[in-house]
Amino acid sequence: MNITSGEWEYIGLLFGGIISGIGFRKIDTMSKRSKRSRGSAGKKTTQKIKKTGKVNAHNSAVVRSDDIILRTSLEKLGYNEFEKLLVLYFSDSGYEVEHVGKGGRDRGVDLVLTDTRTRERIAVQAKHYSYGPVGPETVRALRTSQSYYSCVESILITSNDITAGAREEAERWCIKCWHGTALTMRLERWGKWSPKKHVKKKA
Repeated sequence: MNITSGEWEYIGLLFGGIISGIGFRKIDTMSKRSKRSRGSAGKKTTQKIKKTGKVNAHNSAVVRSDDIILRTSLEKLGYNEFEKLLVLYFSDSGYEVEHVGKGGRDRGVDLVLTDTRTRERIAVQAKHYSYGPVGPETVRALRTSQSYYSCVESILITSNDITAGAREEAERWCIKCWHGTALTMRLERWGKWSPKKHVKKKA
């Protein structure tokens, strides 16, 4: 049987379409498997948090309830939860609080406080325990962002400490620093933050 060139062209297009369809189905199947895998991992993470009550300090997506945050020590909070604790604290201290740095998208400022009496605005940068001692670059960024948010003053808050260079920069620009024991004392005087104290079992 003689096959014309037109028929060969048609057969080629037909086989090409079949092969292409198989390829697309394979890609689609792999994509669905990937989505199921990601969804399964997400569910496992959520289930683990619900079961253990623990959160990865670097996981910005997970923020537990206010009640749990108020009963958790600083080092066991995620950094978004640390910011939420400060939101609760300042809201109770006569300020309107705007959480401008939620989700890590900030300009060197995490919270903007507005004094309900004077209407003055204060820029706050929060650095969680996991970051280690805060360096001077953070202080400089806060100073620059203070004017962007039309704030009259700034506060750097960390649950850890600040370096000597950061302290010099803060003094130079009149930026207040709350860190370490001083921060813990403020939160304890507030009265609503009462982290669980682990009692050592007797041998």
